Amino acid sequence: AGGRRRIETVRTEAADGGFALLELEARLALGELELAAGTAGGRKRLEALAAEAGELGLGLVAGKARRLLSSGAAPAPA
Repeated sequence: AGGRRRIETVRTEAADGGFALLELEARLALGELELAAGTAGGRKRLEALAAEAGELGLGLVAGKARRLLSSGAAPAPA
């Protein structure tokens, strides 16, 4: 729960500071955690993230979200 709170704080601060890519990466991490926990919110978060990142031309982030949705598993560390 503490890790999730920290990521949510990063997401909020990134959004407030105008750091769009960092915000999207934090949303990706939150969606991954929620998906692993089996919550419906994780799937919804990742679907919205994939769409938004795609619209912004951020194919890497959109692709990561789509891969998580299709596999239900965490991606390998980069």
